[in-house]
Amino acid sequence: MVLSHLISNAIKFGPRASEIEIKLKEVSLRQGAGVEVSIVNESANFTEKDRYQLTLQTAAKETL
Repeated sequence: MVLSHLISNAIKFGPRASEIEIKLKEVSLRQGAGVEVSIVNESANFTEKDRYQLTLQTAAKETL
């Protein structure tokens, strides 16, 4: 569900007809292997404040 929200937000905040880059990277954790996910759009108007607010919104949705 978290990935769905992140991709949705990348589409929502990105310029029309822009590309969205999605990367998956295997990482080592103390508990074993994990996955690092990166979702990047080309929005120049997306600020750190926007990122913080989206993080809060996504966390709130996940606790429901």
